[in-house]
Amino acid sequence: MKRFRWMAVLAVMALVLAACGGGDDDAGGDGGDGGDRPFEGEVVNIFGAFVDADAAAFDDTVAPFEEATGIDVVYEGSGDFETQIGIRVEGGNAPDIAMFPQPGLWAQFIGDMVDFADLGVDVDAMAADNSPYLADLPAFIAQLNDKGRDGTFGGWFRLNTKSWLWVPVPEFEEAGYSAPATWDDLIALQEQILADGNTPWCFGMESGGATGWVATDWMEDVVLRTGGTDVYDQWVAHEIPFNDPEITDAAERLGQIMFPEGNVLGGTDAILATPFGDQNTPMFEDPPACYLAKQAGFITGFFPDGVFGPDVDNQAEAIPFPNINNDGDMMLGAGDLFGVFTDSGAVAATVNWLISPEGGEGFARAQAGFLSPNARFDTANYVDPFQKQQGELLAAALGDGTFRFDASDLMPASVGAGTFWTGMVEYVQNGPDNLDEVLTDIDNSWP
Repeated sequence: MKRFRWMAVLAVMALVLAACGGGDDDAGGDGGDGGDRPFEGEVVNIFGAFVDADAAAFDDTVAPFEEATGIDVVYEGSGDFETQIGIRVEGGNAPDIAMFPQPGLWAQFIGDMVDFADLGVDVDAMAADNSPYLADLPAFIAQLNDKGRDGTFGGWFRLNTKSWLWVPVPEFEEAGYSAPATWDDLIALQEQILADGNTPWCFGMESGGATGWVATDWMEDVVLRTGGTDVYDQWVAHEIPFNDPEITDAAERLGQIMFPEGNVLGGTDAILATPFGDQNTPMFEDPPACYLAKQAGFITGFFPDGVFGPDVDNQAEAIPFPNINNDGDMMLGAGDLFGVFTDSGAVAATVNWLISPEGGEGFARAQAGFLSPNARFDTANYVDPFQKQQGELLAAALGDGTFRFDASDLMPASVGAGTFWTGMVEYVQNGPDNLDEVLTDIDNSWP
């Protein structure tokens, strides 16, 4: 059966690639005899955390695959994915495929997942299509979470970059402000903006059950730039505690942004009440209500229509997060690691499609926040100049070994998607005097 299924998967992929390449084969067909569309009528359910515009972009991605195979790929997104995936798996209602934005959470379900090799996936070829860091990361995450299991249970679908500050254009330059190259420059810039009677920061953390991750991103970018990759990796592996001076320093630097009077639009109450996708919107007012924001490259998908993109006069610009104790071009990022809960031919074909160079083409063309982890991905699909810039910097960082995955996403889910998030909320609510207690509580929660 597995030999037959693997041959069917190969045939399906050949049909799909021919269809996407504009060949003469009629990969669409009417599926009447099941020959051209070997999985006619079968449904593959995918559950993930991305919603709205990203969900629509994913539908664009799978449309050619559905046409070629006859598979109906039904994607369901949830802003409360972190909670719902556990309920579904434990309740015997697991999706066929789940896309985890937190690989540490992915690791908790390895025992319920199907080995990619058993599906007929060429796992060696899949690893070769990723950088060594990405290829080795799932096994490291599984070991870190004490969920080690022989086999391959995760595939990368998309990445994003996080090390960006956003500013309004042209108002930023017209006010006499310039991009900060160092942390000291950043602090001086916010003081200059305050002195001018303006508000430096747009800052929103609200994200449903995931509220807190915006602040953890801040800390991660700082740790990567103060301690370098060695300290960062030690922190992820809990070889140094959360209340280590390196980590405390990062949180204190975040406090330099959040707590000074007038530094954040609406104050700390607004930080927790403002949805992360809305935080940049005040930047587009006339005049801008705030002049700085930190957020990942995918935030452009949440901008109001007509303010950013290849066909408009951009009202925002991304500048690299400043260096602190290093001169290297560090890059923090994240992405979706998917796992499989159903062993079937249709699911196997879908997995092979998702990890192929063609798997993210529609997503990339529809959403400037999408970056493919596949080294053979055709970068011509990056239609936005900022997207191209991200792709180039990401490829360079992966090649140089200066890319690191979001720390909270790698840590055991009870910490990375639990106490680290809630601890950052407590830090915002209770102020800098509460920091030692917050970091100690997070450290004590490590399983």
